[in-house]
Amino acid sequence: MVLWENGAAKITAQGSIDIQIKPDIGGNYGWSRGLEDFHFMVSEKSQLDIKFMGEGTVNLQTAGKEIKVKVATIPIGSQFVLVGVFPVWVTPEISIYLGVDAEFKASLTAGVTAQSSRRIGIAYKRGVKGLKTIYEPPADSWSFIKPALSAEGMIKGYVEAGVEFLLYGPRKK
Repeated sequence: MVLWENGAAKITAQGSIDIQIKPDIGGNYGWSRGLEDFHFMVSEKSQLDIKFMGEGTVNLQTAGKEIKVKVATIPIGSQFVLVGVFPVWVTPEISIYLGVDAEFKASLTAGVTAQSSRRIGIAYKRGVKGLKTIYEPPADSWSFIKPALSAEGMIKGYVEAGVEFLLYGPRKK
């Protein structure tokens, strides 16, 4: 289940609940003596597991924080052409860029486990006056899943070239 999400970051939870209820009925009956003893008990055991996970990713390019620097411009030479009656100088240039891209990922996981058990019932035994009530108080326990943090990163450098065409024409004074 996604609890929160914002772009490349999210917090999710998953869990399970296990409940077991077991009845126990028993007794002894003697042909000559009748009912010797009798018991009726109910046992309950339950377990709850919840795990929380948070994760996020940051990429410089997708975040608009790309690092890219123009380090050189190589002019190829100007060419003169006529566009109709207008003279135009076309100057192609090759631009060299150095860039750095990086991506970082991190995740955090933690959780909790809760366990509970109890038993209740009644019992009868010949010779003992009345019914005996059986009650075992709840046995509850909690344990926490230690937080685990994982992180990874990637940095890459690159060289990029691009061609630009500069156009020059007559100016009006």
